[in-house]
Amino acid sequence: MSIIFWNCANRALAKFDFICHYVQEYKPILVFISESEIKKDKDYSCLLINGYTLEFSKTINHGIARQMVYIKKDSGFDRVNNLENGVSEVIVVKRKGLKICGVYHPFKNILNQSSAQSLDQLIENLKKISAGGDFNINWGRPSAKRDKLSDWAETYGLKQSVKDNTRRRIITTRTDGVEKEVLQESCLDLIFQKIPGKVNLVKSLCSDHDLIVIELNSFMEKPGAKHIKKELTDWHFYRPEKAKEVFSMQILDYTSHQLLFESITSALIVTMNETAPKRIAKARSESDFLNTKVSALKKKRDRQYKKFKKTGEEHFLVEAKALSVKLKRTVKSERKRIFSAKLQCHGSTGFWRTIDEVFNGPKTDSQKEFLIKGNLVSDHDFIATSFAEFFKSKVDDDLVKKSPVMDINPVFNDNPELPFSDDEIRKALKSVKNKKSAGHDEIAMCVIRDCSDLLVAPLKHLFNLMLKQNWFPEDWKKAYVRPIHKKSAKNLVENYRPVSNLPSLSKVFEKCILSRLESFNLDEDNQHGFRKGHSTVTACLEVQTFLSSSMDNNKRVGIYSLDMSAAFDLLRPGLLLRKLGDISGELQKIVYNFLSHRQASVQFESGSSCWFDLEVGVPQGSVLGPKLFSVYINGLHVFLTSSDVNLVSYADDAYVICQANTTKELEQLINTTISKHISWLENLGMIVNQSKTELMIMQNEVISVPTSSGNLVCLPEMKVLGVLFDAQMSWFPQMNKAIKSCQRLKPALHYLNNRLSRDQFKKVITSHYYSRLYYASELWFPCLNKKFQKRICTLHYWPLRMLLFDFKYVLNRATIDFQSKRTSPYQLNNFKVAKMLIKISNNAAPYNLFHDVLSHAVTERRAEYRPKFLDMSRKRIGRQCFANLLSHVATKLNFDWCGVALSPLSIHAHLKASFFGYFI
Repeated sequence: MSIIFWNCANRALAKFDFICHYVQEYKPILVFISESEIKKDKDYSCLLINGYTLEFSKTINHGIARQMVYIKKDSGFDRVNNLENGVSEVIVVKRKGLKICGVYHPFKNILNQSSAQSLDQLIENLKKISAGGDFNINWGRPSAKRDKLSDWAETYGLKQSVKDNTRRRIITTRTDGVEKEVLQESCLDLIFQKIPGKVNLVKSLCSDHDLIVIELNSFMEKPGAKHIKKELTDWHFYRPEKAKEVFSMQILDYTSHQLLFESITSALIVTMNETAPKRIAKARSESDFLNTKVSALKKKRDRQYKKFKKTGEEHFLVEAKALSVKLKRTVKSERKRIFSAKLQCHGSTGFWRTIDEVFNGPKTDSQKEFLIKGNLVSDHDFIATSFAEFFKSKVDDDLVKKSPVMDINPVFNDNPELPFSDDEIRKALKSVKNKKSAGHDEIAMCVIRDCSDLLVAPLKHLFNLMLKQNWFPEDWKKAYVRPIHKKSAKNLVENYRPVSNLPSLSKVFEKCILSRLESFNLDEDNQHGFRKGHSTVTACLEVQTFLSSSMDNNKRVGIYSLDMSAAFDLLRPGLLLRKLGDISGELQKIVYNFLSHRQASVQFESGSSCWFDLEVGVPQGSVLGPKLFSVYINGLHVFLTSSDVNLVSYADDAYVICQANTTKELEQLINTTISKHISWLENLGMIVNQSKTELMIMQNEVISVPTSSGNLVCLPEMKVLGVLFDAQMSWFPQMNKAIKSCQRLKPALHYLNNRLSRDQFKKVITSHYYSRLYYASELWFPCLNKKFQKRICTLHYWPLRMLLFDFKYVLNRATIDFQSKRTSPYQLNNFKVAKMLIKISNNAAPYNLFHDVLSHAVTERRAEYRPKFLDMSRKRIGRQCFANLLSHVATKLNFDWCGVALSPLSIHAHLKASFFGYFI
């Protein structure tokens, strides 16, 4: 495979026949053409070559492009727009970790800068990138510009590979009145590579510049390398102060949204390159302790065994056994040393990453081999392409299967939107997570956060221009998709879901739009996903309250859930606008623009797929995605619910509780409700997987619910957002699930006990052990009988005895609570219930739970801010209603909590003082 760089000498249109000839002869994957002279707003479809895509430099936005490139389809090369500043005549393409830049350096650029000034701006963006083209700098003649280019290449490990002259021109000179023709030769076309390779110069009959043909392998690593190398960002010397200083020197002020966008992006890229440059690092081996010391001992031991087998002399066997013992001791000490080093690496991030590896095993990028069309495949590019085909075909199939809904033409409001303020931009920048992750723009989130003060003004100007002119950058509509395993076998493509990795600046803009959308109160009361004050636990509490209160009133109760196929990927932008009818027209347009004509490329380890179009759906991993999806499915609550039907939703998970006086009435009600539910979803373009529909009838009653895949089976237990509800509401399955989950952690806790300090081990117990044992315990622990509660208590104190090295059970539980600064499961549960009570009461959300709590409250005049609660249950099952649990817990709160402005930290401290004896 070859790459061609050629200065066609004024107008590619006139030299198109020669370009076609070179493409046919060399079959290159990239053809960079300089001095192409492509003018804006003209049709150049006649320049297209079959099997290739044609790209122009960004300077075409200012009237004319003098650089273009042909990219062979399915070559894996994609354009990297964020490294092009729109001023220099450059085009950057990327495949895996390889970046190649085609350069044309004119004497004056579009800003009429001098050659020296434009050279500075050119090399500023081309750090560590293999580059080639016409630099208009004679490499064979010393000059200040040549020295600057040489210093740049030396700094970033690039070698100039062209040694001969590449440009020839006959000029006429006059000496003593006599005209004379002289051949002028110079080396203007240069190739800068990380690893110098063979460069072929081919003389051209239609241009004064030679054709430069190089092999792709000359850009890549040498074959047969012992270690796999990866390009990583070096954060060792990154400092926020340095980032601010570099960024402040780069940002420019433009009135055009396109130029301002490119200026901000370019400035952040330069800041990244200056403060956190890329470096080539060897990939870590699968086993960290297999270093040279261990390898040398293994080789020495194996040699002794070979000598023993060859000669039969006993002293070789004795020496081999001694080396085996030494090897085991060395491996053990190396494991311990490396484990300690990992705990201290990168502060708390390295600590928790190491702890997670102990519990869950080392994290690998993904499955090594995949079963595709009956064959095991390990090629990363092929796997990435298979993922792309699966994700794309799944959406395409669902768009035409069972769903008659087609997207509608958008209708926008006329009312304008107020411009973004400094406070809105500053709030969005400060809310950015302080992480080193980045999208395909390669701009880390922490750099944006550190430069937030300097970014407020330019981003405010850019975002307001985008909002006013309904312009959304094409680069921000592209996303790298990572396959994330869902369940079942890891070597099957269909068991993964796509999660998008979006550009960092795009997320900042999405946060600004999200804050505007939240001011319109677009959420419904039944939706617990992506809302402040709501969670999976509040959703489960609401389900429990509906079930227990209905059973307490002698009703027949059933609960079902429908499974939607690729719910986020089927969102229709046109239909969404109907749900956004109250917001301004400018906000509607930018949201519609955000969702329309998106592209994605699947990334799998070192492989990548081609870009494919996404006409519908909202990207999973975006800031706006969850909010837009929850708005999209608004209306189901009004359509379904009545006095006998209640709906609880969390994102795309919907749980419908039906109640009736008799079993026959319940059967009719569930059949009618499911039919209406499916019809409503199909009208939105959603696809219901009826084979995965789950139904549970309380008290183990049986009813008949026909579906397209047969009658539904009434389940004895049902998982609701990670919590197992059983038909008897005994919570025995949920308790067993929590116990088994904790017992699997015992070997890892034994391993960590002697390797961590007591404070570290206590944090690990809380984060990994108690989080599993007490997940949503507000629901189920108070409802267990005393025998089962004692089992939870035994499991609760087991790691605390390990913490205090009480393996012979000498200490009593009160002493353990005092020494470990922990409390009993009973008090811990009361603490969690009280915390949930204060959260619901002071936020008046979730609404259904707040309304239920309010109906049980009794306020005394002497203790106005400490209301009491009545237990209104008729049966024992009625005690499971959340409001009926509060009669015992609320009396223990020894501070004013209702309607009093307290910070979360203050509430937490008061609750600890109320329930934890050691805190007094």
